[in-house]
Amino acid sequence: MRLDQGLGFPLSGMLRSEAYSQPVSDVRLHETHISRVFLAGDLAYKIKKPVRFEFLDYSTIERRQACCERELQVNRLFAPELYLRVAPVHQDDHGWNMMGRGPIVDWAVVMRRFSQQEMLREVLARGDVAPSDFVPLADYIATYHQRARRASTDPAARPIDGRLDSTAPPVIHPNETGVEQCTRPALENVSQLRDDVAATEDEPLLRDLMEATRLWAKRLAPDFEQRIRAGAIRECHGDLHLDNLILHAGKFLAFDAIEFNEAFRWIDVGNELAFLVMDLDDRGHAPFASRLLDRYLEQTGDYDMLRVLRFYQSYRALVRAKVRWLKTAQQEATTQPRPLDDEARNYVRLAETYLRERRGELVITTGLSGSGKSTEAAKWVEQAGFIRLRSDATRKRLLGFAPEDSTASLGDNARAYGASVNRDTYDELLRLADIAIETGWSVIVDATFLRFEQRDTFRRWAAERGVDFGIVSCDAPLEELRARIMSRRGDASEATLEVLDRQWETRQPLTDEERSLLRSAPPPRR
Repeated sequence: MRLDQGLGFPLSGMLRSEAYSQPVSDVRLHETHISRVFLAGDLAYKIKKPVRFEFLDYSTIERRQACCERELQVNRLFAPELYLRVAPVHQDDHGWNMMGRGPIVDWAVVMRRFSQQEMLREVLARGDVAPSDFVPLADYIATYHQRARRASTDPAARPIDGRLDSTAPPVIHPNETGVEQCTRPALENVSQLRDDVAATEDEPLLRDLMEATRLWAKRLAPDFEQRIRAGAIRECHGDLHLDNLILHAGKFLAFDAIEFNEAFRWIDVGNELAFLVMDLDDRGHAPFASRLLDRYLEQTGDYDMLRVLRFYQSYRALVRAKVRWLKTAQQEATTQPRPLDDEARNYVRLAETYLRERRGELVITTGLSGSGKSTEAAKWVEQAGFIRLRSDATRKRLLGFAPEDSTASLGDNARAYGASVNRDTYDELLRLADIAIETGWSVIVDATFLRFEQRDTFRRWAAERGVDFGIVSCDAPLEELRARIMSRRGDASEATLEVLDRQWETRQPLTDEERSLLRSAPPPRR
C-alpha cells in the first residue's frame, strides 16, 4: 500500500516513477516523525522533514544538508554497502525530483534498498536463525565498539553539544559530571513519564520505579566513574535495536545510526548493547539476547559492563514506554496527564524487573579437553541466562590474544598451558565471577577443573557469599576425546593431544561430597 495520504504538491512529485534516473516501476513511501523515505526501484531516498525539536534541528535546508552529510559519514561506519551518497533534490513543474530538473529545494541520503524480509525482527519471527547464529552479530558490534573513538575526560576539550562541525571527540566535563552523563537520561525519563501519568492509576507504578532508579543510580555511581576512566564512553550507533538491523547477503548490518545529536551516540557501550538485549527480551527472544551478550563479553573482555547493564536495560525499556505514551498522546491531540496504554505499561513493568534485587548462583564444569564442556555451558547461557566464563578465552586474554587467535608465536604449547598460566587463569575466572554474581548475575565457569583444589576454591568462595553452587561433569571415551581435539578448527581452545595426555594422568576424580553437587540440566530462566 502506498502511504501517500496528505502528501501534497510539490513533494508528491517524488511518488512519480519519472522523478528518478534509474528504472522505477513503483514508488512507495515510508514515513517517520522526522523523515520521509521514498523507496524507488533498487534505491531509497531519505529526506528529512523541516522540523525542530529539543533534541533535533532540521529547520533549514542548510541544517538538513549538513545532517545528511553527517548521516552518510556515521552510517558508513556500520553499513558502507547500504549508504551510497548525498544528492540534491530539485523541483520542476511536476514537483520534486532526483533528475536535476529545476533548482535545488532539499537534500536526500541515497541508500541501497533492502527487503523488509531482511529486517532482523522478521528473520527472528520466521525462525530462520538459532541463538548460536548471533555470534557473528556480537562480533560485528564488538568490533565496532573496540575501534570506535573514545570520549576524552580532559576538561579543556570540547563538551558534548550536538554540533556537527568538529571531529574532536566530545567530553563528559565540564557541563556535567561523568556520573550525571550516565544516569541523568534515565532519571529524567522516568520523572517525565511519572508527570505524564500524574493522578492516574499508573502514578504509583512510576513513583516506585522513580525511587528504584534513584537508588540504583546512587549505588552504581562508583561503577559509572570507573567505566568513564576505562574509556567505555565511545562513539556508538545510538539507536541499536531490532528495527535497525538487517541480515543482508549473510551479513548482519546496522543502519539508521543517530546523526542529529552527538550526545545520543557518545554513550557507554553498555548502554548501546542494553538496548538490543532489552529489545530481544521484550520480543520473546531471551535465548538470543543471552547468546549475544555471552559472545560480546567474551570478545571484548568487558565484564565490568555487567555492573551497569541492567540499569541501562531499564532505561531503554522506559524510553520505549515514553515514546509509546507520546505517540498515543499525539493521536488524541492532548498533552494532559493520562494513563498508559497496555503496551507502554508493559514496558514500564519490564523496566521494573531489571531493577529488582537478584541473587546469582555459581556453577562450574569439569572434564577433559574435548569432553563437551563448552557445548554444555552454552545450554546454560541460552536456557537459563547464565553468564559463561570460558577458561580458553580468559587464558588467551591474559596472554594478550583474542579468543580465536593462535598462540603459536609463544613457541611450544606448554607455555600457554603451563602451571603458572593455569593458576593465573583460574584466579581471573574467579575475579570475573565475583563481578557478575555481585550484581545478581548467575555464572557458569567453563573450565576443566580437573584438580580438587581448583574446584574446592570455587566451592568455598560460593559458600562464603551464600551463593548456591553446582558442578556439571562432562566425559567421553579417551579415543573420542582425541578425535575431537584433532578435528578442531578455529576454536578458542588450543589443547593438544599432549595436553590431553597430561590431563588424563593428573586428573583428580570428584569426591562423594562433590558428586552431591552435580547438576544435570540448567534451571528454568528467571
